Amino acid sequence: KTGMAVNYFRNLTRHLLTIITQNPPSFQPQAVNDDDKSLAEARLANDILEYYRVNRNLETLFENCVEDSLIYGRGFVRCIWNHASGEQYDVAPVTNEEGEIISQAPLFSGDIEFSVPNMFDVVHDISNVEWEDNLWVLVRTAKNKWDIAERYPEVRDEILGWNQELGDSWM
Repeated sequence: KTGMAVNYFRNLTRHLLTIITQNPPSFQPQAVNDDDKSLAEARLANDILEYYRVNRNLETLFENCVEDSLIYGRGFVRCIWNHASGEQYDVAPVTNEEGEIISQAPLFSGDIEFSVPNMFDVVHDISNVEWEDNLWVLVRTAKNKWDIAERYPEVRDEILGWNQELGDSWM
């Protein structure tokens, strides 16, 4: 009969995590062609990657992903385009069914958003041996219903009534 105390498992996991992440991944864009435009685009891509690495703390996200994979056997980094972030550049009219303007909605430049979802929040076809064979992936995320109601004023009352339908303990 063999056994291991839980606190030893945490200690071993932290040491393994340190060994794996001591040299973080380094992305180096390279131009396929040697013309000036391609070289300038490769330099721009490198600057963009460096910006997100420093300002969005991508190394910590990758470390969290590796830790999840050590504990659960699988880790994920989610990268999406969030159209509601960035700087506001304009407003758009919001109309009702009759075509009357009922409010103004801000328009934003948008930005990339990174997260490390837990493996229990990621649903995919587990029968696929290779990840690339997945035709679909669903990621469960928590959203504030007040933000969603503001984004969709035409169904605001229905959105704000969600907690009555699901029970107050859900929201």
